[in-house]
Amino acid sequence: MFVLDPTRRELHLKLLYWGPALAGKSTNLRQLHERTAAARRGRFVAIETATERTLLLDLRPASLPEVRGYAIRVHVYAVPGVVVREEVRAMSVKGADAVIFVADSRVERAEGNVDALEELQRRSAAQGGAPPPWVIQYNKRDAASAMPVSELDARLIAPACARVEAIATTGVGVLETFDAVLGPALARVREAMGEA
Repeated sequence: MFVLDPTRRELHLKLLYWGPALAGKSTNLRQLHERTAAARRGRFVAIETATERTLLLDLRPASLPEVRGYAIRVHVYAVPGVVVREEVRAMSVKGADAVIFVADSRVERAEGNVDALEELQRRSAAQGGAPPPWVIQYNKRDAASAMPVSELDARLIAPACARVEAIATTGVGVLETFDAVLGPALARVREAMGEA
């Protein structure tokens, strides 16, 4: 759930990127960092261990209007795709205001997509309450073995939400995915704060 910082007049949102290993979560964050003006972005932090990497990015998008006089700051997390440290993955879901599920479009990664999505749905349900807004990004659309979107949809039993096609390595679809989830997330914030 969002956090208000009355001292700085900022509203902090937590945005979570989730998906199977090597689907493009890290690439999305790098692209977001590179495509955000230096004055509007914080540090790009990678916490690495021998078996996993968690990425953090802090953004203050210029395009977002204030809510009740609070500037919006978005804390973006990319969760390790390799299931090694269960507690890291479990904690990452807690308090998420929005989720982007990055699916690997390649046919050879179909099972990994399903496993990652099922885990995310389980962990989200365990949090209780209304689930946060979701967007599914179908990444690696340029791969030779990329499945048609209709087949990806059929394999992934996911909540009704926006779907964005992407090639994160070139930036295609990265900002569109980010924007697609921020709209519904901010609508929930406005509703919780009593704004129409």
